[in-house]
Amino acid sequence: MLMKVPKRPKDKAATAGNDVEDLRRELAAADAERADAVRIRHDLEEQRSEVVDVGDLEALEEHDRAIENARRRIDVADSAHARLTLALQAVEAEAEQARRRALRAQAEKAMAEAATLMRTDYVRHAKAVAATLRQVAALRAIALAANETLPDGDEPVATNVEPLNARHWASGSDETTELRLFHRVTGELAHPSIVSGPDYEHRLVTARRPVPFYPEVPHRAVADFVNLPGVDPDEYIYAASHWTQPRA
Repeated sequence: MLMKVPKRPKDKAATAGNDVEDLRRELAAADAERADAVRIRHDLEEQRSEVVDVGDLEALEEHDRAIENARRRIDVADSAHARLTLALQAVEAEAEQARRRALRAQAEKAMAEAATLMRTDYVRHAKAVAATLRQVAALRAIALAANETLPDGDEPVATNVEPLNARHWASGSDETTELRLFHRVTGELAHPSIVSGPDYEHRLVTARRPVPFYPEVPHRAVADFVNLPGVDPDEYIYAASHWTQPRA
């Protein structure tokens, strides 16, 4: 029995996944139809010699018609497969473009919302933070001024308004490794006046580093490092005195 070939669809915009699934089912049916026709034709061709040996002309003609009918089924299935493959590729391509258009529309909406947030929420919150930082700076200025004229014997007023974040050593350790000169036999550390000699050798030792009076990385006040640029070029809601490096 000949397979009913689906009609060529008219040109139209692809609808969502239904068209794709329908075409995939039709393509699978065309593949199954071709496989069945190929199997039947193969079996009939293998049996033809037996029909010829019987000598019945009408039976042979009927057998040959069955073979030809299977061949036509294969041709129709091949044509349907080729057409459906192209149609499926076109629908899948359009579906992909529709997906990309939807993503782009979503991105445009997201960026419009982000721009609105920067012009409204960001500016409002940044101004509130800037006001707080300026108030903190004014209060610290009182302490700094007082520290310039301290009563005799009084310690300066601490001006840190956040936990101390200074570090004495970038590595976080006050130990280091050094090469020092030792006597080969006694193992005693060489006198500073001895810098070399056959009886001495350099050895790598762990030594305590002196902790400096001033930390290697000084304390960084939040108010000095917060930087709040405005949304317009060269505008600052709060320009930090330091931001990774000193600002002009």
